[in-house]
Amino acid sequence: MASLHTFGRNSPAAETSDNRSDSTNSRILFLVCIGVAGCSDTTNTQQCALSGTAVGATSGAVLGAIGGNAALGAVVGAGASLAVV
Repeated sequence: MASLHTFGRNSPAAETSDNRSDSTNSRILFLVCIGVAGCSDTTNTQQCALSGTAVGATSGAVLGAIGGNAALGAVVGAGASLAVV
């Protein structure tokens, strides 16, 4: 009798999932590199605003994930941090 296990490591579905993961990781790495390269000409005030917003978005996302909505938490955290700077 044939195996009913269709989503194993060697199935087409698993290969598609792995390929998507690699593609997504490559895109994220590319965007991070572009973002870092774009920050080389910023003033001290702009760098502080950017880092504060990034910290606020990260902490907001963590707290939002605990509360059930990470995206909303990230937006609120970034907005609050940017308003303080």
